[in-house]
Parts: sequence; C-alpha cells; structure tokens
Amino acid sequence: MKGYQLRISVQWSDPEIWRRILIPGKITFRDLHMIIQKLFGWENVHPYEFYMEKTDFNLPGNPAEMETGMTPGGILVDDFLRKEKQIWYLYDLGDSWEHLIEIEKRVEVDCRWPQVLDAVGPDMIEDCGGILEFEQNREQAAPFRMEEVNRWFRKNMDLPRRERKVFLRASALRIHWEEPDDLEEIANFLRGDDAVRFNAEQELREKGAPRELAEVFEQWSRQDLCELARECGFRGYSKLKKKELVVWLQEQLLQEETMFRHMKKSSPGELKIFQSAIENGIVRVPADRTGNCDFLWAYCGYDSRGYLVVPENVRDVYRKTAVPERITELEAMWKIRDFCRGAVYLYGTIPIRELKDLWKHYEGTAPDTVLLKECLRQYRDISGEILYDGSRIMDEWLEDDEDRELLEKKREGLVRYLPETMEEFLRYGREGKQAPDADSEPVLRFFQKKLHSREDALDLFYDIQERVRTFGGLGDVAELIRSLALDIPRGKPEQEWAEYFFRETQMTRNWASNGFTFGEVEEKYPGRDQPAGTAPERQSLVHLFNKKIYPNDPCPCGSGKKYKHCCGRKK
Repeated sequence: MKGYQLRISVQWSDPEIWRRILIPGKITFRDLHMIIQKLFGWENVHPYEFYMEKTDFNLPGNPAEMETGMTPGGILVDDFLRKEKQIWYLYDLGDSWEHLIEIEKRVEVDCRWPQVLDAVGPDMIEDCGGILEFEQNREQAAPFRMEEVNRWFRKNMDLPRRERKVFLRASALRIHWEEPDDLEEIANFLRGDDAVRFNAEQELREKGAPRELAEVFEQWSRQDLCELARECGFRGYSKLKKKELVVWLQEQLLQEETMFRHMKKSSPGELKIFQSAIENGIVRVPADRTGNCDFLWAYCGYDSRGYLVVPENVRDVYRKTAVPERITELEAMWKIRDFCRGAVYLYGTIPIRELKDLWKHYEGTAPDTVLLKECLRQYRDISGEILYDGSRIMDEWLEDDEDRELLEKKREGLVRYLPETMEEFLRYGREGKQAPDADSEPVLRFFQKKLHSREDALDLFYDIQERVRTFGGLGDVAELIRSLALDIPRGKPEQEWAEYFFRETQMTRNWASNGFTFGEVEEKYPGRDQPAGTAPERQSLVHLFNKKIYPNDPCPCGSGKKYKHCCGRKK
C-alpha cells in the first residue's frame, strides 16, 4: 500500500518538538487532523486548518460542527502529498499552534494504520495561551508515550481497505447507535446530555422530514453534487448551475430503476437503517455504520447533530420500488455477493469458473448469470476490498501479479477447503472473520485474562487471525508481537504467551493453505514442506517476545535464511 513518511513539528518550540510517522496515502485530511491531535496530546476541541503556501490553498475544519462543502473529511491526503514538499496545520485559531508537515518520502507501508517511528519532546498543553506560555510551563507537560499512541492507532485507525467514500457528512460525528423504541419510557430515564439529545429528537420529529430530496441537496456545495452524480454514473450535468443541478439530480435519483440499482449495491444493514429512519421519523447513526453507504448518501439527509432523515418524496418512491419481486431479486444479489466475499476471505483469489463450480457444489445449479455479472461489474467499476480483472476476483492485497503467483506457488498441490454448508460459506463473507469456537475459545480467554478486557482480547485475537490469514507468515505475527509492547517477563509467562500465539496461528484459515488451517494441512498432508514461517515453532515465538530481530539475524522460524530474506521480507 502506498503511503508517506512525515515529519511533523510544532513551530517555535525550543527545544524542538516533533514526530516522525508513517501514514497510508488513502486517508482524508480529517484523519490526518486526528492523527496530529493524538501525536501531540491535543484534545480536539478547537477549529483547525490545513494550508499550502505554494498554492494558496486553505482547508478549514471544525470538530464541533458538521462540515459542508470542500471539507477535510472529503479530500484524500494523497491528492496533495504526492505534489507537495510541505504543508501547514494550524490548530486553535486563538492560541495559533502552527505545525509544519514535511513530506520526507513516499513509501510502501505494511499496515493500514499510522505508525510513529520517532519522536522528540513532550505532549502539548491545551488552552495554555500559546507557544510562549507553553515554554514557560513545559515541565508540566505530560511525556509522549510512543507505544501507547501506536496501540491507539492500531485499535482506532485501522482504515477500511476500500478507498474511503468522500463527502459523507456522518463521518466526523462522535455518536453512538440508538434505536428509539418507547420514547416515553426513555424520557423517564434521561439526564443531562441525554435529556438534550432527547429534546433534539423530539424537536426533529415535530418538525418532520424534508418534503423533497432537493431540500437536502440545497445544503450541499455544487462540488458535492457533481461528485454524487459522478459516483452514480450520470452524464450531462457538468454545465448545469447549482440550482439546476439540484432539480436534475433529484429527478434522476427518484426514478424507480435508479433507486433499485442503488439498493442492489447496498447491504442489508444499510437498508435496515433506512427503514428504521422511515418508521421512527429519525434515527441516530454512528459513523462506522455509514462509512461506505452509497444508498444513504444519495437518498437521506443528515441533521448537524447526526440524525438521519428520509425526505417524503424518497419514501414515496421507495414504497413503489420495494415490491416483493424486487426484494426477492435483492436478496439473491446479496447472497451472490456474500458468496464472492466468502471465497475471497478463504482463498484470497479465485477464477470465476471455479467460483461457479463452488456455487453449484452447494446449490446444485449455477448462480444467476445476470446477477453474477452485475456483481462482478461492481467489483470492476469501484476501488474496493474485492477486485475483478475479467477472469478472477481477488483481495486488493493480491492486485499485483507477482503476489498472486507467490501465493499460488505456496499452495500448489492443495485442494480447496470447503465449509460443510452454504450458510457457513456465506457467514465468512458476511462477517469477514473466523469467530471463536470450542478450540479457539481457550486462546481468547487467555488473552482476556492477561489484557483484563474482553474487547482488547478480541482485538488481539482477530489481529493475529488477519495477519496469518492474508500472508500466512511468521513475519507478520512477529511484527504484531513487537508492536504490542507487552511487558512479559522471561520464563514461564513468556512461554505461555508464545504457546497461545502459536495455537491461534495453527487454527486460522488462510490463503496459503487454500482455506485450510496450518494444523489441518499438517494432518492432511503429513510431511509436506510448509513455506518458511507458516507453521512457526513455539520456541521461535518465544524468541520474539523480548528480543529485537535485526535484518541480518538468522530468521527465528528456522529456515536458515537471514530474517530480511525470510519472515522479515516486505510483503
């Protein structure tokens, strides 16, 4: 994945305060804002601004408000960083904290979250009056904790592998999921901020939804409207003025066939949220539920406080569109899509002819040709987690021919793992993970005991799983171990951690084993040579917990190669 190495420094600090960090290229400027906030201990309570002196370009943002127009949440950093040598970030227009962002180099990054490489100086002090006042009180500043910040990035900023959709208003909101059922009952328990929120809900319900979708579009910038038209595949809008574009776009979107086409690109969860908004009048939606929801983006409005509403004319068209025969077709489309995702989850890549054979294995007949073609066309037309090149579907990590060839070489001679039922196959596609079972639950309980949190244990559980599944190598697991910065004493505790890590790697279904686990491959193909690092010895993992491995060191997997040529090889 393309990314950047940045050096970010606080201007006029003496001694200088700076951080060096790797970031993925496909993040937004709002993401970069949040990264800088975490890097310097800011609290995200003031307006901010990115600007480029060379091009006289300004990009303002306000964490407290829903932003419209050309916003930091709607622009990818890659659009600018590849052209600029430096940009500026201003935080708190009162105290005027200037940060210089220097683009040191463009690099390949191995993960989808930011990584701090080096740092000098403490965290900053919010609302202290500016840099002069800070320097007078520097000794009161909290120390910068690199390991803690990196763990936070890994947990909270693991970016979706599909390119982020731009201009989604809900992406900046710090909100939670709530379906208002019995409002009177809820009202009896509300206090403080909850009471304010409830009053806002009552106010919005009394006000009612906008009568027309055009009322929503009138709040958008012309650039936003053009972006929506472009994403929808419409033509003939480029010369329209904003008022004309608002009316024209509404007419296009409110055609039944157009709405149904959008519905087929949606997910069951997305339509559930949409229907909930219709039934309840409004619904509050979290950002992680709408990150790639094209249907909600096109057909709903967002109140500045994060409430989703459905215009009345959209409801009317939806009732005409969502007839039983179309819902049946929609469900069939979802099933094919989940099947494709399940195949990519288990195998990484698969030719279409083999995909059809798999479907026939479970269903007895071939998949609907029209719906399959439509699904594949979606994977070809958009940049996403699944790609289609005309003959096969693949995970985006396998877009390069070299990576696919290496994978096929690893699993040469292995038959495909086949889940027992179609439902199990589809579950891999819907959930995108291998849920704990009777065999792996002890691993999860061990992590929970050591980390004192079920949530943190699950994060670690699925992180190991994802690294082993996609690349099947000790190198990724080793990198995870080192990134955890766990305080594990030598001896028995160390052995325990290594044992449970090893057990999880052995029970994870992965591409290199054609969907099998390493344990199943060893049982099914006794004596088969596994690629270096795919079935690590326990002692190798023990070695990793407390010892830094340098590029020219012998690889701990026992291959006899240098680490840089084996498990430490750049993927």
